[in-house]
Amino acid sequence: MRVAGRLTHYRSVVLEMLRGVKTHPTAAEVFRTVKKRRPGVAYATIYNSLNWLERRGMIARVDFADEAARYDPIIERHDHLICNQCGAMRDVTIKLPAHILGHVAHGVGFRVERYRTELFGLCGKCARTNGAKPRNGHSQEGASWRKYNVLAGGSTAN
Repeated sequence: MRVAGRLTHYRSVVLEMLRGVKTHPTAAEVFRTVKKRRPGVAYATIYNSLNWLERRGMIARVDFADEAARYDPIIERHDHLICNQCGAMRDVTIKLPAHILGHVAHGVGFRVERYRTELFGLCGKCARTNGAKPRNGHSQEGASWRKYNVLAGGSTAN
């Protein structure tokens, strides 16, 4: 889909801001961050810039039920771990085995074109705050925004 317009100054600032953070901010969070650098910016400018960047395929919009949409600069296929307590989001890549996708295709007659997996639970920090330790015994601090690849029982950090 071709979207009219050009990469304006504010669209560029919004894109640069998104690429510079490890979180998945809402439009309001993008606005607050950009406003610190560009005090005269209007909320509508940020919102319109995010919509334009999404339609151009330069960012992805991530929606979760009744929550505000979040924006992700990673447009390649990936999945998310979402903390139920603090809302933190971590990028991961979960590769479903081909036989699972085949089962869906043949079992229910649905052709899978793409998929996104979202796993909800507690991040390492919130698990520790609630008296629980991460299941693998490893600390999550400092690694909370690393990207992971997960495949059939193993994981590798990128």
